[in-house]
Amino acid sequence: MTVHGSGEPEVAVVGGIHGDEPSGVRAVERLRAADPPLERGVKLVVANPPAVAAGERYLETDLNRSFPGDPDGSLEERLAAELCAETDGLPTLSLHATHSTPEPMALLEHGQPGVFELADSLPVPHVVDHSQVTEGSFTDCGTVVTVEAGCQGTDAAAAEAPPTGAGLPRGDGRAARRGRSGHGSRLLPAGERRREAARRRGRTPRRELPAGRGRRDVRPRRRRRTRRPRGVLQAEQAECLGA
Repeated sequence: MTVHGSGEPEVAVVGGIHGDEPSGVRAVERLRAADPPLERGVKLVVANPPAVAAGERYLETDLNRSFPGDPDGSLEERLAAELCAETDGLPTLSLHATHSTPEPMALLEHGQPGVFELADSLPVPHVVDHSQVTEGSFTDCGTVVTVEAGCQGTDAAAAEAPPTGAGLPRGDGRAARRGRSGHGSRLLPAGERRREAARRRGRTPRRELPAGRGRRDVRPRRRRRTRRPRGVLQAEQAECLGA
């Protein structure tokens, strides 16, 4: 594990949780070799060097199903405990590749602090909440967002893997566009991430809507009918008709 930049690390970038996904490892190694001047300290981690060296997903147990880990457990459980300690309190990008889709996407755990803001800083087309699908993943450990950089084993995945998390640019609104996730998880619709971020900052969000429905889909509540002359269009009816 290495730290680049001045001062204490403020963010972490992790590659190699799965040994058969080299794109994240290449991104970390690329940043180490370039050694660019960084305004903030960045901790760079290759999480599972033995599996990376063997080119295997894992050697004993799946590291990304072993969190928060066990110092006295299997190899991957020990690595999980060490990785949680190393990234504790740091916004963290965990770089992966996938079999599901060539498009980059971000995965997060809905209940973890700061993940919506972190995901919104990434130039990825989709954000997926997989909190109901996986257990024991690295995203359980705090402000961690997984970046699936593309199809496993391709040069494109290595190119898409973010070379650094130091800048953490402000979101450009692209991170929650609708699309297919391929993970059987809940794809976050546009606006939901911002409502969640506002709620966590103590602000009162706008009226919450059922998933998949927009404000135009919500009809006004029915009011008690009153007798009116025929041909008179009630105000609420006119509103429903778009008058």
